[in-house]
Amino acid sequence: MDKISLELKAHYLRLFQMALIDCNFHELELQALYRMAESRGIENLELDKILLSSADMSVIPNKDEELVKYLYDLTIIIIADGKVTDDEKELFNRYATMFGFEEKNFDKILNLLLEKFEENVPRNEIYNLIKD
Repeated sequence: MDKISLELKAHYLRLFQMALIDCNFHELELQALYRMAESRGIENLELDKILLSSADMSVIPNKDEELVKYLYDLTIIIIADGKVTDDEKELFNRYATMFGFEEKNFDKILNLLLEKFEENVPRNEIYNLIKD
């Protein structure tokens, strides 16, 4: 990949933070992180550089569809090790707030995204399924 946007770098740093939040950086979380990068054309070495760099994590997309996809990515990291901790839920809620979602919907959004993950719904289809 030629140039990785600040928005995408910030996203991968948020994903990495999610993987670390429960103080148990599970191998499955790491694998999920690298698979997501690969699906966007980001090579392992490039992702390593992103994870070791600093970036403004408040940089977010301005499209609702991308924001939902970013929350879905966070959900994939949350469930990668087979359990959802309170710390992960709290961080998910913090990011949902940053992305402009209403607090009253946080649990509903996370549960719906977890459900869609279990159903193997592809990332590029998630927005159309939950936008209502």
